[in-house]
Amino acid sequence: MATRRDREKRRSSAGASQRRKTERKAGGGSTILNLPEGKELLKLRAEARPMRLDVLAFEAGEGNPFADKGNLAAERTFYVHSGIGVDNLKYVCLRKTAHKPCPICDFVSKLRSDPGSDPELIKSLLPKERQLFNVIDLSDKAKGVQILEISYHLFGKLIDAGIEADDGEDGYERYADLEGGMTLKVSVEEDSFGGHGFAKATSIMFKEREDYPEKIEKQIVCLDNILKILSYDELEEIFLQNESPKSSKSVVEDDEDGPELEEEEEEEEEEEEEEEEEE
Repeated sequence: MATRRDREKRRSSAGASQRRKTERKAGGGSTILNLPEGKELLKLRAEARPMRLDVLAFEAGEGNPFADKGNLAAERTFYVHSGIGVDNLKYVCLRKTAHKPCPICDFVSKLRSDPGSDPELIKSLLPKERQLFNVIDLSDKAKGVQILEISYHLFGKLIDAGIEADDGEDGYERYADLEGGMTLKVSVEEDSFGGHGFAKATSIMFKEREDYPEKIEKQIVCLDNILKILSYDELEEIFLQNESPKSSKSVVEDDEDGPELEEEEEEEEEEEEEEEEEE
């Protein structure tokens, strides 16, 4: 027989609401990430003062495009296809991320061979560059190391520009090192596209910071190990839920960072075509 507590528990939606909030903050239900228990996703925030973020390097695992296994890496670059399946979600591109056959890239290749194909559909299916970072938000240190998952064009591109401008004089390229690293002073603005708002970094300044103790390494995640990389068949099944993909305006999810600039999309499309020709 059900107790009074059991009946009250069934009548209240508080438990489900709390679980949804917790899983949402931790990336629960994500189609692209498998976050470790207790880790939260950090989102950029447009505030009166710039955000101050400390990016922490991690020991690279298998498949990192810019660091050999065992060496330190500041970030994990990967690629996603957006607006996939009946729910218009993001999924990791197998070809650009894992160097494996990808059903969506195969479909794009077929479209390109057909002169009657819709160029907007092709563009919408191209893989987009994103990055992962281990980050401490200095305004909320109690949360420890969080994970930032974001479009390269809305964050990492500014980091690269700062490193290039530094030319090695001030050691900006070591910004993520535990010793001799840099705090990123990030100015953030709100923008919108397709009726959805998103935050983007508009400037990033590098500031000297105190060294981190080795014990912080226990909180740092190997970002190569948390990407959710499906099999060809799994991704194909999801993709073909939309049996006949149609051209439409770019879909922006509620956790999306917004569209890349047109010229950047054109550059990516040209790179895709060159890679296909080489293959």
